[in-house]
Amino acid sequence: MYTAINPEGPFKVHMLNEKGKVKAQVIAMAFDSLLNVILNTVRPDPNSVQPTLRDPAAEGWPPANDTELTQFIFKLQEASFYAKRAMAMLPENQQ
Repeated sequence: MYTAINPEGPFKVHMLNEKGKVKAQVIAMAFDSLLNVILNTVRPDPNSVQPTLRDPAAEGWPPANDTELTQFIFKLQEASFYAKRAMAMLPENQQ
């Protein structure tokens, strides 16, 4: 028999309360900010003296031949998922 930290099992659906929804948005914004900082550092806009926040999706990011950047973005998405999941599993963030 499978035993987990959560006695109801690892695949339980977690419905967030309002506090949990706000926390999920904060986590998403933090990861989005980190992505923008990294993109502006790795590929700064050549027409700008100062790095600016950019929309990666609008610019066709990541470039098809940029393996490391593609892996970074994938791992960042994965980390974001697990951060939100960890938050969602706390009873105080559930309905």
